[in-house]
Amino acid sequence: MFNRLRMWLSRFMAGRYGFDRLGLVLIIAALVLDTIARYVGISSIAGYILALLGTAATVLFILRFLSRNIPARHRENQRFTNFFRGVRGGAQDAAYRAKNAADYKFFTCPNCRSKLRVPRGKGKIEIRCPKCGRRFTGKS
Repeated sequence: MFNRLRMWLSRFMAGRYGFDRLGLVLIIAALVLDTIARYVGISSIAGYILALLGTAATVLFILRFLSRNIPARHRENQRFTNFFRGVRGGAQDAAYRAKNAADYKFFTCPNCRSKLRVPRGKGKIEIRCPKCGRRFTGKS
């Protein structure tokens, strides 16, 4: 019985997109939105809107999961992953700067936009970008 069900499911899912990182985020968002909607109360307008958004996230997940348009779903997931990487990288960069703000001053190269770090307390100094070689002045 279990083996027949597994074979049927395997044949059914052949050629379909399946699960990815965006799908995981959609499912988590749906669960969170539905939980908040139940806490707020679905009879209220806010609860109804949250429940509707949770249902929309669930439906979108199912449609993506069962889709046969694999290249389009892959592009969607790639855009989402790139966006999330940028957000996470920006947060990590801000945390690093805040942690080291007492010891270092941070500059951005006007030519190549590289992030540069110089020690504090050196006064007005000439900074050379190690990536592009551009020289500029800054106060540390």
